[in-house]
Amino acid sequence: MISKSHFRCLLNRHRSFTFLKATTTRTGSHPWTVHPYCITGQRNMATLSEVISTLKKMAPLSLAESWDNVGLLVEPDVQTSVSRVFLTNDLTEDVLEEAVSVDANLIVSYHPPVFAPFKRITSDAWKSRIVSRCLGRGIAVYSPHTSWDAVENGLTDWLISCFDGTVSTIQPAKNKSRI
Repeated sequence: MISKSHFRCLLNRHRSFTFLKATTTRTGSHPWTVHPYCITGQRNMATLSEVISTLKKMAPLSLAESWDNVGLLVEPDVQTSVSRVFLTNDLTEDVLEEAVSVDANLIVSYHPPVFAPFKRITSDAWKSRIVSRCLGRGIAVYSPHTSWDAVENGLTDWLISCFDGTVSTIQPAKNKSRI
């Protein structure tokens, strides 16, 4: 399983940042859980590229399904230092408001908030508003989705660990027309 300590150690022992977990649900908001990591007395922050590189080492994007939209989906136009990473299952406008309120500069959203290509970015569509607001605030958005499903000791392994029995790996069908 991708553990908090694994994430911390891969980043860099000499960096400081705060790891935030979104607790917003579709029905409302709940209190925050804030996890300080890599506290070494130094206040150096990891760069966005260092954090993204770490996320890719944890779960290579090559493991993602070909139809999926994974990786860095929103990149600010300035080199961002990452001091607060915000985790969420789904990036909604309410979740984005929480991330903004705690000055997060990277949102890791399990499900990709950007899936289909945009024809325009306007305030009429909520996904456009999210992208626009993230860019305006200098917030990067990363989505691992099926790469975290497929990586060894990842999300799927964590879910199956709830059950007793033998686990077997399945192979994807080569002839999808038969499915």
